[in-house]
Amino acid sequence: MPTVSNVSLRVRYARDDLPNPIYHLRYVASADLDKSQSVSVRQFHDCCVTKNIQTFLQELGFTYDHEFFAKGDIFRKGRMKITVAKISTVNILKEIEILNCFLFS
Repeated sequence: MPTVSNVSLRVRYARDDLPNPIYHLRYVASADLDKSQSVSVRQFHDCCVTKNIQTFLQELGFTYDHEFFAKGDIFRKGRMKITVAKISTVNILKEIEILNCFLFS
C-alpha cells in the first residue's frame, strides 16, 4: 500500500497592497533531516497566482485549514532568510480594526 504524504500549500498576500493584492502560492515540502546539520531544511516553490486561488484549490479537493495575520521583519543573508513576526488570529485582527475605527473616528 503506498504511503500517504501531506501536501502543504500556503496562500499569502500583503495587506499593504489592498484593494488589489498580489497573491502568492507556496508549496512547502517535508523537512529534510540530516544528522550532520543542526537545523531542519525545507524545500519550497513559490509563484504568483490570481485571487481565485482559494476556489481553485477547493475544487482540487484541498480543505481550508486556518488563517492568520503576521506582522514583522525579514532578514536576509545569502540564500538564508529569517522571519521574525508576531502572529495573530484573524478574529483578533478584526477586533483591533473595529477598535481603531471607533477610537480614531
